[in-house]
This record gives sequence, structure tokens and C-alpha cells, in this order.
Amino acid sequence: MYEKGAGKGGNHNWVSSSTNIGAISYIGMQVWRQLRPGHRHFHGLFGPTAKLGLPRFAHIPATAFLCEISPTSIQPVPQNDSIVEMRGDMFTQTYIGISEQKELALSAAKCLKTRQKHSNVNTMDNN
Repeated sequence: MYEKGAGKGGNHNWVSSSTNIGAISYIGMQVWRQLRPGHRHFHGLFGPTAKLGLPRFAHIPATAFLCEISPTSIQPVPQNDSIVEMRGDMFTQTYIGISEQKELALSAAKCLKTRQKHSNVNTMDNN
């Protein structure tokens, strides 16, 4: 994760943990694509380094980050190690749960993007 330092023009530095998602500027992660809507199988995306067998990674802004998926929640599909399957309970908690709460997730992301002029802490209703 990258966190922006204090002050105008503060440096972006790597941090291994943070207690405030609003302080995070970017999160580095491997990019995956769901093979079919509603299914638990995902395929790693490859870019210019595909010939080397290296998957694509991206730095996404903190406002696009929804949750962390533990490595223990996924397993390779037999006979195809470029596809992983997400455990059923984790799939239900993430994709189905987030889909059902889409408007709340969008509202939270919008709140993180909004700069508060009179406060250094972003606040949001506990709905």
C-alpha cells in the first residue's frame, strides 16, 4: 500500500499496514477477472509480460478498494493453475454481499473522495 505523507506535496511511501483507509493513496494488487457472472472461478489477467508468464498487477486508488481476499480463501483449479476458485462462503460475503450493498459502497467511496474543508477526518453516517 502507498500512503501520502503529510503536507502539500507530501511523498507517497510504501506502508505494510494502515488503520485509516482515507490515508491510503494506492493499493498494489494482482488483477483477476471473473470467468462468468455468478461463478466462483477467476482468471489472472496478463498484459505485456504474458510471454514471461507474469500476471498483471495494478495500483488502484483506495476509493476503489472494497475488501481483502485471504490466500486461504482461494485454491487453484485442478489441471489449470491460471484459474482459481474462491471458497463459497468468501464468495457469498464479497461478491454477493457487495452487490446487495452496491449503493452503500458507492456512497462510502464518494465520501472518501470528498475533501472536508473544516475537518481533517472524513465522516460518514453509520447506515
